[in-house]
Amino acid sequence: MSVRTTRLTAEDLDLWVPTQAEEVALASTEAETEDSEAETSALDSLTVLCRGLLARYGGVIFRGPPGTGKSYFAFEIANALAGGDDRVFRVQFHPSYQYEDFIEGFQPDVSGGFVLRDRTFKQACTQAISEPDQTVVIIIDELSRVDCARVFGEAFTYLERSKRGIPFYLPSGGNMHIPSNLFVVATMNDRDVGVDALDAALERRFAMIEILPSEVSLVELLAASELTASTRSSIIAFFRDVNSGQGGGVGLGHAYFYGVRTEQDLIELWNLQLRFVLRRALALDPDRYAQLASSWDSVIATLSPKTRTSSAP
Repeated sequence: MSVRTTRLTAEDLDLWVPTQAEEVALASTEAETEDSEAETSALDSLTVLCRGLLARYGGVIFRGPPGTGKSYFAFEIANALAGGDDRVFRVQFHPSYQYEDFIEGFQPDVSGGFVLRDRTFKQACTQAISEPDQTVVIIIDELSRVDCARVFGEAFTYLERSKRGIPFYLPSGGNMHIPSNLFVVATMNDRDVGVDALDAALERRFAMIEILPSEVSLVELLAASELTASTRSSIIAFFRDVNSGQGGGVGLGHAYFYGVRTEQDLIELWNLQLRFVLRRALALDPDRYAQLASSWDSVIATLSPKTRTSSAP
């Protein structure tokens, strides 16, 4: 499944420009929560979908470019499925993350010795076993940044829904099982180095949901700003250009534009983030980078003369 919104035409964009009174209301509500109707609608749809997947899959993986709201969706959906934060466990994988950090491992104690301790995944399993009528969720951010078979160890096989409840032995000599009411919600960035190496056997145990850049969410974010209609339309055209082409283009998420309220915010976004993101993504295609930089110049051209003079990095 891909979460994608309908592409807007130039005529449609005019419908999103609020009155002055509406801008004041937007600035005091949506601007504070950094949320939008489009994201709320997508969240509701994803929550219903994930609830239906509980009985068929061991979990879901939200995958897509950076800045598309994957972690936001994972956190909100996990809380909705679990019915509260007290049944949600969270970890973030990174290159040095190990089995001993995730399942169980020896940790130093105050006496100078080592004690075998349950780590996050085993703790989540223990709580799920103690509350069989409740859904317990573990959120794994950045799933693709580790060798999953090494981190999950023996538990790898038993993530599969058909093998839930089957005991397996651990290196410590003990045993455990993954209960059926434990659900995994993971995120991964499609553009990360090493993503292609994500274990196919792991993917088979999860439902894969693609989260894509949302033009509608971007329009609603910009509606909470002080930017003119002309500037907003130019930003949408730039966003559309960046994400067009083979493989979804650069894959620039709408979340990069969170917090953009003024013309100066827009200048800083380019100078401090976007130009570096695009330069890295297009390191082997300098002509495409130059074309997108020119497209951004079209955005700058809509700003006030005073702001334009201070736009150079």
